[in-house]
Amino acid sequence: MYFAGYQTSKASKELLDIDEDFGLLTSFVEQRKKKKVSFPKNKKIILDSGAFSVMTGKALIDIDEYIDFIKKHRNNIHIYANLDVIGDYKKTAENQQYMESKGLNPLPTFHYKTDYDILKKMITKYDYIGLGGLVPIAMKRKIMKKHLDNCFNIIKDKCKVHGWGVTNKDLLFKYPFYSIDSTSHIKWSAFRWDIYNDGLKMKKKRMLGSDTNVLLIRNAKSILKMVKQATQLWKRKGIKWD
Repeated sequence: MYFAGYQTSKASKELLDIDEDFGLLTSFVEQRKKKKVSFPKNKKIILDSGAFSVMTGKALIDIDEYIDFIKKHRNNIHIYANLDVIGDYKKTAENQQYMESKGLNPLPTFHYKTDYDILKKMITKYDYIGLGGLVPIAMKRKIMKKHLDNCFNIIKDKCKVHGWGVTNKDLLFKYPFYSIDSTSHIKWSAFRWDIYNDGLKMKKKRMLGSDTNVLLIRNAKSILKMVKQATQLWKRKGIKWD
């Protein structure tokens, strides 16, 4: 589990103090705004390029600047994403190849609405890939199910899979994601939702008047419990990567 948005939360210190095994996600777009870049030393870091910010017109990214940043901070970054061009697979593939030519190994991502033949080629070349473009279809259950069924019928157990923005318990119990990231703990707490585990179900209750930072930590712990349950489930089914 990689918690995103940790630097934008007032409860970031309390989040880092949770005595559990988890990582953090940050983006190049966020980091380059800082006068001094720093990463928590006791947590694994996923670096996202910030491709969504580019797509929405909120940022521009120079790929060479991105590459230089990764090389400078490589010792502090566990995984770094390719500079995707959302909606343009060819340009995304070009960026992947270009970054590899510069001595890097960015995590490649297969996006929703890309031809599945591309995914078939990806899993023969890489042992760890991302599935992206899932957040916009998160509430469209039939579409999501059909897409992920297609993906995992191709992937099977041939490589590890990172789910960008995946926190839905039904998805984690149905598909063997190796890793995920999410800002759900922040979003839920902002709307005063307390998310908790009840057996195999995730339930929620409204906590109007509650401190959002307190709820954020509680929600983060609920997510970590859910991730443990999913990991144990897949181990019993014979899928264990580490």
